Amino acid sequence: MALFSIAPLFFGGIGNPVSVFVGTKLAPIVGSVAQARRIMAYLAFSGAAGFLLLSTRLDDPLWATLAIGMASFSNDLAMPGSWAACMDIGGKHAGSLSAAMNMSGNIGGAICPLAIGYILRWTHNNWNLTFYVSATIYLLGIIFWKLLDPVTPLERESDSVAA
Repeated sequence: MALFSIAPLFFGGIGNPVSVFVGTKLAPIVGSVAQARRIMAYLAFSGAAGFLLLSTRLDDPLWATLAIGMASFSNDLAMPGSWAACMDIGGKHAGSLSAAMNMSGNIGGAICPLAIGYILRWTHNNWNLTFYVSATIYLLGIIFWKLLDPVTPLERESDSVAA
């Protein structure tokens, strides 16, 4: 049973280096770092959503756990590009931008148990709905990555020199 509990974290840990490897190969093919980061985020979030949805359809706990592990793997495909985007966009304020991104995620993580508790109470313990909500949030991430310019600094170099 202990192996079940480590699958999501273990698979997520594998997703990061895979993302770096694939992303560096992808950028020259698609012609830009920005597009490679977007594609990796699209793959990450659609994969995470898909594997979460799949996990709700599997009766065997091992297969369901592996699907959730693959959702974690998929999610972490977006991580290197997200942190790199903070560095590129933030420039000399990269630390502040990274902190804001991290804090936003942690606020969501702090609210999540409360929200899940309410969902479970209102639906008489329908755990599948909690996975559907999470999958929907992942799919919304695709929209936000479509709108994001993950390489252009918020502050031009000439602006920072004048300040």
